[in-house]
Amino acid sequence: MGPRAIWSIRRRTKSREGAFEGSGVQGFPDSEMTRLALAVATAGLGLLVLASWRLRTTPIGRSLLGYAGACLLRGLAPLISPEHFAVGGSSAVFATALSLVAATCALRLASQAASDRGRLEPVSEAMHWAPPLFVVLLGDARLEAVATGLLYALAGVRLTRMPMRSWGGFGTALRITSAAMFAPGLVAIARLMGAPGAWIGIADPMAALGLGVVLSFGLRRLGFLSSDRVQYGSVIEAMNDGVLVVDMDGRLVDFNQSAREILELDERTSRLRPLDEALVDHPDLVELFNGAIDGRSLYAPEAMRRRGEPRTYDLELSALYDGAGSIQSRILVLRDISERIEIEAENRRQARHVRLAHQVSAAVHEAETIESGLEAALALIARTMGYSLGHFLRSAETPEGSRLAATGIIYRESELDALREEVDGGPLDLRVSPSPARESRDEDESRLAEGLPTFDPRGVFWWRELGFHAALTLPVLIGPRLYGLFEFFTRERSDVEVEDATSEMLEHVGELVGRAVERKLAEEKIRRLAYRDDLTGLPNRQRFQQLLRGAVALAARGQRRMALIFMDLDGFKKVNDTLGHDVGDRLLAEVASRFSRVVRVSDHVGRQQYESSEPSVSRLGGDEFTVLLTEISDPDDAGLVASRLLATLEAPIVLDGQELFMSTSIGIAVFPEDGTDAETLLRNADAAMYFAKGRGRNGYQFYSEEMNRTRSGRIELEARLRGAVERESFQLYYQPLLDSGSGRVVAAEALLRWIDDERGPVPPDEFIPVAEETGLIVALGRWVFRTACQQARRWRDETGSSIRIGVNVSGHQIREPGMVDMVRQALEESGVSPGQVELEITESTIMQDDALTVRTLRELKEMGVGLALDDFGTGYSSLSYLRRFTIDRVKIDRSFVNELPENADDAALTAAIIAMCHGLRLKVVAEGVETTRQALFLRQRGCDELQGYLFGRPAPPEEFVDLLRAKPRTLEQLEKEEHADADGEG
Repeated sequence: MGPRAIWSIRRRTKSREGAFEGSGVQGFPDSEMTRLALAVATAGLGLLVLASWRLRTTPIGRSLLGYAGACLLRGLAPLISPEHFAVGGSSAVFATALSLVAATCALRLASQAASDRGRLEPVSEAMHWAPPLFVVLLGDARLEAVATGLLYALAGVRLTRMPMRSWGGFGTALRITSAAMFAPGLVAIARLMGAPGAWIGIADPMAALGLGVVLSFGLRRLGFLSSDRVQYGSVIEAMNDGVLVVDMDGRLVDFNQSAREILELDERTSRLRPLDEALVDHPDLVELFNGAIDGRSLYAPEAMRRRGEPRTYDLELSALYDGAGSIQSRILVLRDISERIEIEAENRRQARHVRLAHQVSAAVHEAETIESGLEAALALIARTMGYSLGHFLRSAETPEGSRLAATGIIYRESELDALREEVDGGPLDLRVSPSPARESRDEDESRLAEGLPTFDPRGVFWWRELGFHAALTLPVLIGPRLYGLFEFFTRERSDVEVEDATSEMLEHVGELVGRAVERKLAEEKIRRLAYRDDLTGLPNRQRFQQLLRGAVALAARGQRRMALIFMDLDGFKKVNDTLGHDVGDRLLAEVASRFSRVVRVSDHVGRQQYESSEPSVSRLGGDEFTVLLTEISDPDDAGLVASRLLATLEAPIVLDGQELFMSTSIGIAVFPEDGTDAETLLRNADAAMYFAKGRGRNGYQFYSEEMNRTRSGRIELEARLRGAVERESFQLYYQPLLDSGSGRVVAAEALLRWIDDERGPVPPDEFIPVAEETGLIVALGRWVFRTACQQARRWRDETGSSIRIGVNVSGHQIREPGMVDMVRQALEESGVSPGQVELEITESTIMQDDALTVRTLRELKEMGVGLALDDFGTGYSSLSYLRRFTIDRVKIDRSFVNELPENADDAALTAAIIAMCHGLRLKVVAEGVETTRQALFLRQRGCDELQGYLFGRPAPPEEFVDLLRAKPRTLEQLEKEEHADADGEG
């Protein structure tokens, strides 16, 4: 192309630019008409800026304000200083920039409306502003017109992509607003195409003003400004509660059908009306909206009361905030609580009775004796029910049958003291001594039929002398057996019958008293047996602990020596494995008898402190025995006793015609040389016993410091354990607990596993004692508890199953000062409720009975954490601890389950434990269930939950989750599967 052609193109281009500039490309006023149009548009835009100023707290409001402000400045500047904005003037770039800013604000507003979040990401924000900035830098007027037209067109198209809403008028408002977006862009394109300058001068500012007005009203209708309509009307429409939505201008934005029915709104009631007009029949609601942002109150519509249909609604007013924290609208929820109010009224009527039941039950349970508990219960019932006089009669067995006898448990109001002077001219002795005539009359009338009194059951009629009349008889039953009667009297005869609800409540009170009495009777019986080993009749571990502490204290006060002998039978496990547990139990009984005959009665601690002498030997459990020697002057005396103990096993033990030869290894620890407290003595005697076993068995060894060197392996284990605790190199396996009835997995016991890098798997019974001895159990237990809680949360999220998690804790953890805070923090971090966690503690833990242990367990219980007593029934259980520490669950030791149901003794003892625990309102879990016969037997005896290899071995969490997702199988199904497998193998 030659120079002539290039010159021709430039000349044509310049000619077009001149024509473009002459048409008012920058929007400069060219005539009086254009100045008038510009003034009107500027005034309107100014008012729009003022009206939009309060919307600056929302993203879309700020975009609308930016558009109106840019258009206002673009029109205001030429009016103030026309000479600086002449065509081709130096301020043309400023006008171009304002045009592009306005167009960009419109596009930005449309993008925000199309986004559910209502705001733009930084990258999107930059993409909106980069093209206009590039056009401004180029300074090309035609490019500015093209860019302006495209930006408005893109804004109109993008606005149509916003999510549709359900309220009326939304579609119309969207179409009008989208169409208005194209108007300024069309003016810019017309200017580019050479439209007359006068026309452009009028159309340009008026299009900007028109779009601003349409946006102001259209966005409000679309739900982006003050109306703030609920975007998902179907949600509130599906609610049974009445819902009203009111904007900050006091207009009713939305309401559901329930609100229409409750407030009896007219069918013609429309939205976006002032609230006082929409709720003209409910001025109190209007006042509430006008006077508060949030709050709660009760509301009873007057119209419903007039129609005889009084309803009461719980009225909750709350504010709805946007992302910037500004209030968008207010929401009123009307919830019908009429039935709840009626229920609460009925509850208030029953509150006195319910409180009485709890007070009576607590009084009997907490009383020291049954008599004091019955006396407290009698007084509580009489005062609550308004009776002036009452007594308790006890059912007694006589040769003639069951009779009611006076117990001396009497209640009378203090005002009755004045009546004493009115009877026989002197004080009335309420300790009645019946006359012979009265005794004869009572004997004739005191027969019982079918275990219940069929006569007027008032064994002693002393109350008649005071002028009282019988008002209420309340039987106290222990099962089907009548234990006694509460009788209450009034001064005046009354034929008014007790209400049915009160009668049922009083019957329940009588049942509670009966249960409490039964529990106390059982405690008294079991307390006599709690310190004895059932198999050998020797003091059990709990009793031995008391005796050992007493012996140490006595020796310390008297500055004397004492010795502890610790014995463990050699090869006893082999006898159990080869000849069975029955033979093993009989062998233990014979060994205990021989040991008891060898040791002098005076060798036992505190002999003079007890009315009946106890055997000198104690059985700690299994094949472990101890002897306490408190009357020694030299350690060699303990050696003589040990020699006699060894000698007594030299003769064979004959069982079922078979001779068994047994021996024992003995360890001896002397106070104060080998320890100054009970725990140290027991530990050192145990260490000496193991040293004796290592020396060939059938001998005894005194404890010495040299034995510590043999524990180097234990020290190495401790070092490796410390490193593992620091690195948290452990795993938790979980074993399921099943509901005995449904077969559903209801809980999991967390079991700790340690796989050392060099030694491989380390048994828990090897490293747990080391952890307890060194105090590492505290940090280790903290990790176990936190991990178990987190796993419970993951299972809940994955399967929707919230099973109970059982975590074993040691006495060291319980006595750790920060135990409660650790549990609370782990529960809060994991989001697991306290009721989903159960701590399994051993009887040795609660046997400590120190103040810190008691306080810790009480605080954990108050927090809602469950408590389970593990390995129950191993010979040193105490019901006093079950009551004191409010245990929730008892886990029967696997030793009682192994031979069920063939072993009659184990079967009877297991059934007794289950019945006893249920009597104490405790849940029962059986451990070590391996056969369906064991499971069926336990379920028939009422065992609540089962645990053992029959239902699953300990497994990692990713395998355990399969059990949670699996369909539950009942015990009958398991039994059928076993039979099917057996038939298949056959």
